[in-house]
Amino acid sequence: MSARPKVGVLAAGMKGLMAAQGASRHAQLEVVATYQPRGTQEPGPEAFRTEFPGTEIIVGKSPDITALAQRLDALFLAGWQFLIEPPANVPAIVLHDSLLPDLRGFAPTVTALMLGRPRLGVSAVLPGREADSGGLLAQHAVEITHPLRIADALELLRPCYERCIRDVLSDLQRGALSSTPQDESLATYSIWRDDEDYWIDFRHPADRVLRTIMALGDPYPGSRTTVDGKIVTIH
Repeated sequence: MSARPKVGVLAAGMKGLMAAQGASRHAQLEVVATYQPRGTQEPGPEAFRTEFPGTEIIVGKSPDITALAQRLDALFLAGWQFLIEPPANVPAIVLHDSLLPDLRGFAPTVTALMLGRPRLGVSAVLPGREADSGGLLAQHAVEITHPLRIADALELLRPCYERCIRDVLSDLQRGALSSTPQDESLATYSIWRDDEDYWIDFRHPADRVLRTIMALGDPYPGSRTTVDGKIVTIH
């Protein structure tokens, strides 16, 4: 592999943008495939075009992975919510924003904030037979204090994305990726979240309610409740 490997990123939203930025500092960013996240104010295709003027930007949820892989030394996925068939000729690496095997699944940073976890992090893993279950390639964490706004939490994860990418590319340049199986006995899961999950459940303790409000703010639509029969959003 050359001193500056050629990489692509399947990227969506703020997590995808941070991953692409990290990749561009350690490799030649050849292509980014992206789409506009639904129901949030997260970065869309135009943000990627502005950030990476010399990189090919593909807009759509079903890029031709086989064709992309022919040009690359590695393919990263971050914030990408759609299944792909991993290419046969180059490694595909998932960048998941939790300390796996904790919080596999959807929106783990939001869940970690709501639950009051003391650390956030990013894990680089190989694709697995189940979601986020593949072998661990790299993992970096950051200590946090609560309450913490989701926008600030995502920013704290920025160096974790870059360090995971750096570690993976270093292994590739040495000749091969080395992965460690996840401990299935420690696996926990973050469930799919939809519009109904923005409603505040006031049966929870006050600190949990506050963490939930902070976790669902900008770039997300914000927590909802009713006051005098009217729906209000709490940011």
